Order: sequence, then C-alpha cells, then structure tokens
Amino acid sequence: MKKLLAKRQVNREFDTTQKDHSILGGFTEMDQFDDQLDLDATMSNVETLSVMVRGLKLVRYAKGLFYAKWAMSLFFAITVLFVPWFFKVIVDHIILQTPLVVEEVNFPPHFVPILYLFEGMEPMSMMLAISGIFAVLLLLIGTRAGGTGAGLYEGRDNATRAENAISQGGSQAGGVFGLAEYSIDVPLTQRIANA
Repeated sequence: MKKLLAKRQVNREFDTTQKDHSILGGFTEMDQFDDQLDLDATMSNVETLSVMVRGLKLVRYAKGLFYAKWAMSLFFAITVLFVPWFFKVIVDHIILQTPLVVEEVNFPPHFVPILYLFEGMEPMSMMLAISGIFAVLLLLIGTRAGGTGAGLYEGRDNATRAENAISQGGSQAGGVFGLAEYSIDVPLTQRIANA
C-alpha cells in the first residue's frame, strides 16, 4: 500500500490544512499547513482492489453483525421477487377467473410452492388468502417506501456531524424487519468506524 501511495502525483504547492491549532493561528500571515491536493484522482484496478481488501479486513471486528446484516439484506431482496407474482395470480385467477392448475400455468420455480397453496381455491378465498399474506408482509417488511433509518438533528458543529456519521445505519425494509435490520446496522457501523 505504501508503494502505491508513493507513486501518486501530489501537488505540494497548495496546502489546505493548518498545522498551528492555537486560537490566534489563523490570523498570522505565515500559517503552516500539512495537507496536499491529490492531482491523480483516478484509481487503477490494483489500487481499487487494495482499498476493497482493506475494507474487508475491517469486517473482522464485527463478523457476526456483518453476516447478520448481509443475510437480512439478502432475505429482503428475495422477498421482493415474490410480490409481482401475487399480482399475476390476482389478475389471472381472481379477476379473469381462470382455473389455477399448477402444472399448466407459467410461473417461475420459486413461486410454485405458493401456488400449491392456492390450487383448488375459489377466487374469493384466494383473494382473502393473498390479502392475509399482504397484511403479514406489510407488518413485517413494510411498504419499501422509504426504508428505516434515523439520525440526530445535524447542526453546523462537528460534534453532531461526527455523531451522525458514526451512528449511521438503515434498512431498505420497513416494519418489524426494518427495525431489526437497523438495530444491527448501527452497531456494525460503529464497530467498523472505531476499528
């Protein structure tokens, strides 16, 4: 990593950070600075991989939280794959009242086990069952309209900005599932930030 950083082109004419941290330091003419502007903003593939590896090394400080967050995000993404097919059932087999025979309909394989639950039902019974499933999903996962997250009211001071940055977390889901994922994501962010 040090070799990669040594190769980067840096303009040493422009300094951006003040070294003298005293109260009167900003009023003197000859302030000392210790930061430079990076002129080579593009990253090579090797540099990108090295940053990714560094990020993955930080996961070791919160393995359990990371895997839980990953599993919850994956579960939420999978549940989203089922929702449109419920609407196809509503249109084809409830509104149009075509009989539901699982072997004859064209549905994806992941939805076929759910179709077996609806096979042989009357259209109104099928609609009540789907409405019940939607009610449970609404309670557990929410509407996906904004997800779940929270933060402090951020002012112009560095303290609240830093507090928001270190306590950042969220979930694409809402409802009980979104709150659970949020409660895992905040400590994950805090542990990685403090690593």
